[in-house]
This record gives sequence, C-alpha cells and structure tokens, in this order.
Amino acid sequence: MKRKIVIKSSSIQTRSPVGFAVLFWLLLDRLDAPGWAFGVLWTFVGLLALAYIASFWTESARDVPGFGEK
Repeated sequence: MKRKIVIKSSSIQTRSPVGFAVLFWLLLDRLDAPGWAFGVLWTFVGLLALAYIASFWTESARDVPGFGEK
C-alpha cells in the first residue's frame, strides 16, 4: 500500500478525538440529552478514534517547506 504524505504533527495541531469527545459529552450532559444521543456520540467518537489510530500506519510525515528556517 502506498503511504500518504502529510504535514508533520509538529507543524500543525494534533487531531486526537479526545477534546471533541469531552466537549460534546459535557454539552449533552448539560442539556440532559436522552440516552440514544450519548450512544450516537460514543459511536462517532469510536469511529474517529479508529481513524486516528489507522492514520499512524497510513501516513508519512513531512515538514512544511520554509517552516523553522531563518
């Protein structure tokens, strides 16, 4: 399988789904959402986590041209 070329993580913000999960969990809790809404949230977070983990094997990191040069 050909590896996809991406920008190095030191050049951009991390894409971990943890912040997204915590934010929406607190929002749903505050709104007293029904149980199915939490199920939808955790299903979506699970899919995001699988994609995040799979990205470690399918991406090749490179620096942005000109980043950090003086």
